[in-house]
Amino acid sequence: MKKMITMKAPLTASTLALLVALAGCQSTTPNTAAPAADDRSKHQADHGASAGHRAAFIEDFDKDADGKVTRAEFDLGRAAKLKAMDANGNGLVDENEYLDHFAQDLEKRISSERKDQVEQSVVRFKSIDTNNDGKMTWDEYWASGQKTFKHFEKSVDGVVTLKAKDKEWDAAPGNNQQQGAGGTPAAPIRSSVLRMPSSHSLEGFIDINDLNGDQQVTAEEFKQVRRGIFDSTDTNKDGWVNPEEYTLEFTNRLDRQAKQVRTAQMKQAKVRYDILNGNKDEGISLEEFGVSGSRIFAGWDLNDDGVVGNDDLLPKAKSYAEAKKKSADKKAN
Repeated sequence: MKKMITMKAPLTASTLALLVALAGCQSTTPNTAAPAADDRSKHQADHGASAGHRAAFIEDFDKDADGKVTRAEFDLGRAAKLKAMDANGNGLVDENEYLDHFAQDLEKRISSERKDQVEQSVVRFKSIDTNNDGKMTWDEYWASGQKTFKHFEKSVDGVVTLKAKDKEWDAAPGNNQQQGAGGTPAAPIRSSVLRMPSSHSLEGFIDINDLNGDQQVTAEEFKQVRRGIFDSTDTNKDGWVNPEEYTLEFTNRLDRQAKQVRTAQMKQAKVRYDILNGNKDEGISLEEFGVSGSRIFAGWDLNDDGVVGNDDLLPKAKSYAEAKKKSADKKAN
């Protein structure tokens, strides 16, 4: 029989209010030991640990809009999140409820991000079409590419490589980047769900243009890839690319990526459900949901004062090299 801290009925507003009141003297989550210092921020290292990611965390759970999140506010938010998944209101979230809720949320994120990225493709076309005649020629496209190559080139032999990577190429900002410009709190940053390969980052540039898999890109290699993209985008083969062709090529890539994301994300959601449902019974209770919540909160609350604010130190984020190695190790196994 599952030991639960919830009733087998929907969490009412009064019940949630009671949870907040109790949080001042007793956590709504299990009395678990604090995570070890070296892995307490694993969630943040995996999903982003910049000031912007912390700002998004605060935005999600800051109920009284004071710019910080107490443990009581966080527990209330987690309880509300579990309640939203509990379609039949029995106080437990079974596998179908969990996966259905996740799938609906995933579709909303994909739709929103797809819309934003398509709009950005229009902006990109205009920036490449330097004479504003509505025609992107090869010369214009190549000139734009050369600027990108020069930006990432760190060696004298015309090669873009991770071996010459400076600190500024790390995937996530360092611990000293606490605030936005002028000392103001950073704007919230939410991780991309589509994660389209982009040449706006060094790692993305190499992933897109590395033809032989040697983790570097020569000028010749880059020009070959660039020419292939231009020619395939010029669908009517008139020697230039119009806005419709440019957008169509990009949206086709977006939709292929979205299909892969749906498959991968739903598999991961099933894995997460199995982990959250610790005793493998009929569903996730608030107590079980609180176990993962405790780890997430502790990962941001590094000074253990029960409050996460914009003046706290940031968890150490993984560098791109660390993330890449983890991905390669996972594929090897």
